[in-house]
Amino acid sequence: MKTKKERKSVPQKKRKKRRIGLRIAFFVFLVLVGYQLYTDALHGRFGPQVRLTVSSVVNVIENTLGILGEPQIDTSFFPEDSFLVYDMKTEEIIAENNTEGSYAPASITKLITGAVALEILEEWEAVTVTESDLSFVKKGASVARLTPGNYTVEELMEAMLIPSGNDAAYAIAIGAGRKLGADTDDTNVAMENFKLYMHEWLSNHEFDVQITDVSGHAQEDFFHYDDAIKLTTLALKHPLIDKIVQKTSGKIKTDNGKIDLRTTNLFMNPEQGWFNRRVTGVKTGSIDHVYNIILRYDHGDRDYLLIILGAPTETKRDELTNWLLQSMDVS
Repeated sequence: MKTKKERKSVPQKKRKKRRIGLRIAFFVFLVLVGYQLYTDALHGRFGPQVRLTVSSVVNVIENTLGILGEPQIDTSFFPEDSFLVYDMKTEEIIAENNTEGSYAPASITKLITGAVALEILEEWEAVTVTESDLSFVKKGASVARLTPGNYTVEELMEAMLIPSGNDAAYAIAIGAGRKLGADTDDTNVAMENFKLYMHEWLSNHEFDVQITDVSGHAQEDFFHYDDAIKLTTLALKHPLIDKIVQKTSGKIKTDNGKIDLRTTNLFMNPEQGWFNRRVTGVKTGSIDHVYNIILRYDHGDRDYLLIILGAPTETKRDELTNWLLQSMDVS
């Protein structure tokens, strides 16, 4: 015969099992509801932001269950837009949409200019910037506000890549061109020296591009998504470029005072609403209704490139970029 204590313990055990069973059932219910909402979203019943929220919940559940191994990007959310996500470790494209076209690279070109210049110049070398060098800057272009004087290559690289200074792009290209041409004083000749070297570099790396302006200020220039991947990968192999593209600010001392540098990448700036702590570079670019961005995204043991080329407006580019980042964040 069971004792009084033993008789009391039986319902307690049943209640415990019942609570565990209810929790499992509730969790399964959430999973099923989440997937149902997700299916409805894919059939267009909700707007992109609501669909992203539903997708985020589902991804969190899947992560909890250990289902996902890499970020999940649903390209149907923005069927008309152009973007690509590239795994730098496996060298595989994990998501892409409308990536067949060619696009003006705009200031993405500065990654080419930097990578080529660093094959000619050492980062500690001094480069003399003249009024003639700065005259290459076109009206309305982004500038770092350089003045004539002496700068190190590293300073010019920071001025070119952090605030996307076209003046710095011309200065470093001409400085490298002068070195190639036995320190020629002719600014135009020095620029042509650099462009010839740059075109040979592009050819050797089998790029399918057209680059006529080292700052990217040329609507007729073009490149493609595979060029963007290859270019960024090559550029980031240089320690100086890798270091600079992660900076959000900098200062350059000149004879006329200090020059403050601020990044054009809103996704790296903690003071901006678009800030994402996992973004570690790389470059933005825009020219006449063509808005580009390449971001490196830290996802645990993997780095990814998020690339958007040819967005029609800056707002559209940033909204699409933010959606991609949120999708990566919850994956």
